[in-house]
Amino acid sequence: MDSEVLNFHANVVSCREVFLLNFREELSAFDESNARLLDLIRVVGTYRDLDGNSHVRLLPFLMIMSRQGLNAFEAISTYRSYQAWISLRPSLECTLIMGKWFDDPSNAKIRPVQVELSRQLKIKFFFLEPFVIFFISF
Repeated sequence: MDSEVLNFHANVVSCREVFLLNFREELSAFDESNARLLDLIRVVGTYRDLDGNSHVRLLPFLMIMSRQGLNAFEAISTYRSYQAWISLRPSLECTLIMGKWFDDPSNAKIRPVQVELSRQLKIKFFFLEPFVIFFISF
């Protein structure tokens, strides 16, 4: 049976085995880093900082970082670097967002600003609604 999907899967398995033979130390380093990130997720979800503040709001970002890091390493271990970058990028963006939140906590208040802006736009452009409906009907 000549199947493109089966051939691709066989190639992925073969590449993974070659990677594991050639890069054992890198696999161990990634396992250690991933274990530390999972420990950090547990700590952030369970404890408060020295000032008594909870940082539970960071959990979704940390979990995305963990998942996307694992996906990126999986892609690298099968010699698909182009896919690794696509997988890793959300993890890097999560890091940047968390940094902005720590720099200025008001950066996290997106929804109230969005609702207020939407309300202002509706008031400002309300007079256009009849014209928009008129043009859509044609």
